[in-house]
Amino acid sequence: MNLIYLAAGYARRFGSNKLLTEFHGKPLFLHGLTELVRLQKMCSYPCRLIVVTAYDRIEELCKEILENSRKNTKDEQDHLTKKEHTVHGQNIPKDYIIVRNQGEENDGIASSIRKGVKAVIDSPMKNGGDSFSYDMFFQADQPYVKAEILLDFLNDFIESKKGIGALSCEGILRSPNLFAENYRAELLRLTGECGGKKIICSHPDDVFTYPVEMPEFFVDIDTREDYAHENV
Repeated sequence: MNLIYLAAGYARRFGSNKLLTEFHGKPLFLHGLTELVRLQKMCSYPCRLIVVTAYDRIEELCKEILENSRKNTKDEQDHLTKKEHTVHGQNIPKDYIIVRNQGEENDGIASSIRKGVKAVIDSPMKNGGDSFSYDMFFQADQPYVKAEILLDFLNDFIESKKGIGALSCEGILRSPNLFAENYRAELLRLTGECGGKKIICSHPDDVFTYPVEMPEFFVDIDTREDYAHENV
């Protein structure tokens, strides 16, 4: 499973770099990233984290966090192995890629989606097998996503045998969403601010919908007003 974290937006409506703005004690983007690292460790199949960003500081923090997580997980596995225990559901997040999307290339969310998909195609699958045949996209301004809910979604999606997965709330499709590898060509054709919802709507018979009736899970921080309302 490729977990593609979109953290390259210019936040024009916010007025400054919202992803690095402190939100409940740490940069906004770190909330979602922390949950994806947890998800990597919880999954019973290999997961690779791909971060698409335009910012040096986000790249630096991502490398620091992902390397520390990899080391801590490996130390834990080594410790348990010495005790002759078997570790289940513990992915060492050694497989991560950081992709830059900046300058004129960064002309909307579609450009970050394309960058993430190209990174998937261009990078070898390190013992991932079929598990790297799916691409799940996350937006870095959604601070309340939870790994446990995402894990349930992933497991049910795989059992569904569908090619597209989408979460929903109150009957409305929401982000994150998920695509099998046969949709990569369509993802690469997206432009501007057009995201994956266009593809979802084009293939309704191949969509698995997972309802999450928790509106707070889907909150995103787009404006200063959103930030002021949530950062209390």
